[in-house]
Amino acid sequence: WRPDAGRMEQRWMDERLLITRGRAERLTGGDLVDASLKDIGWWTDKHNGYATRQMIDFIAREHCLIDEEDGQLTASAKKRRGLRKLYGGAPLYLRAVLYFLRRYFLLLGFLDGRLGFVWHFLHGFWFFVLMDAKIDEARIWIAANSIEEFPRYLAERYGIAETGIAWRG
Repeated sequence: WRPDAGRMEQRWMDERLLITRGRAERLTGGDLVDASLKDIGWWTDKHNGYATRQMIDFIAREHCLIDEEDGQLTASAKKRRGLRKLYGGAPLYLRAVLYFLRRYFLLLGFLDGRLGFVWHFLHGFWFFVLMDAKIDEARIWIAANSIEEFPRYLAERYGIAETGIAWRG
């Protein structure tokens, strides 16, 4: 993209390019192959960090500390964002079960064999349970301490000193 025609959303996870001038073009054809040679330990460490980032983003939005920037998103991005909001409103842990069942059974993930099962289980269940556990843990901590003290929690628990979020207080 042209550097002056867009900017990145300010989110902890799943940020998108926001077009500030011009229009988006969908490129079709070709394949995108992510053939990582890294091991499962690397992958789980990476997704543990992603779960932490998702938790921060979720808590910040739950406490209305971040504004959604839906106005400059494409129609498909708005649709995905709406589905994420629907998913975000579902009960913790249940949503991980439903997401996995949808991926593995309704979308025929079981046809992917043994490695496909590992992929769908880790990415479609384990990761979302981990994320929900971190949200649950953060909510309990906030209830006992306050949202204003949440930056201290992030610093002490996760070594995250600066979030870029304007916390109340």
